[in-house]
Amino acid sequence: MLSFRNCLKFFIFLAIAFDVMSVSAEDGLESSTIGKKNKNAKSHLLFLRESEILLKPKDMYISLGFNYSTDENQINFRKRKVRSFSIPLSIGYGVTQDTEVNASIALIQNKSETATINSVVSSNGSGVGNVSVGAMHKLKAESSTSPSITASANLSFPIDKRSTSNDSTELPIGSNFKTASVGMGVSKSIDPAVVFLNVGYNHTFADDQDGIRTQPGKALTYSIGSGLAVNRSISMSGRISGQYQTETKYGGTALNGSSSEPISLGGTVDYRLDDKTRLETSFDVGLTNDASDVGMGLTLIRNVQ
Repeated sequence: MLSFRNCLKFFIFLAIAFDVMSVSAEDGLESSTIGKKNKNAKSHLLFLRESEILLKPKDMYISLGFNYSTDENQINFRKRKVRSFSIPLSIGYGVTQDTEVNASIALIQNKSETATINSVVSSNGSGVGNVSVGAMHKLKAESSTSPSITASANLSFPIDKRSTSNDSTELPIGSNFKTASVGMGVSKSIDPAVVFLNVGYNHTFADDQDGIRTQPGKALTYSIGSGLAVNRSISMSGRISGQYQTETKYGGTALNGSSSEPISLGGTVDYRLDDKTRLETSFDVGLTNDASDVGMGLTLIRNVQ
């Protein structure tokens, strides 16, 4: 099993390698491209990357993020706090004017503390999270009277399964299950802002967990929000996102009370460092008990042509 430190070194190496590759690619561009009109007027609005095709053919982006979230709950005299830190690495490629593919993986460290009147029990887990691959295709371009419509499909699968038994002191990393999802994004420019709506369906495949056939619930996901470009360098967005997941089944029997409905309020601020590089800050605040209390993130995104 890879240690957290070795995984971190590997991710840093990849980030440096990708940055060198992007700089080399920029050196090969002709100066005549400067000043050309951008064919995609929304390409700088990063908050639309789940709703729009932002990459032109043969363009690529590489992103490296740092995310932190915390969640705390208390039942009677039992208090539990969970902290999660992740370093996601993502890559996307424009196949055609209307299609792009993407992939992501994350290095994750989780820590849980459960306190009672007489004791405190700590659990930790670190490693590489699930691998995710997907594609997006624009079904309809935006017009003066109708929105843009984009379809997406995604597959996520674990590469570092962990035990889920209650007596384990090592926390799972990501999900122990394969998940397939489909979605649709809609966006419309309403000067000076852009409004967007994303809806999706996640199907998690049944698998044996500690000798028990387990089927996580199916989930309907959604997000709705708006954003705008404040100036040439800064854009901002806000959204409400959530999902409804049905009950989990253990050995064919539904577990009462296992359904969940996390809903959160979030926002982003994107800052353009140069023509190819943007820095995105984000936050999320949980609105229901099933959502994490607070989450924040910092993501560096580099475009390569």
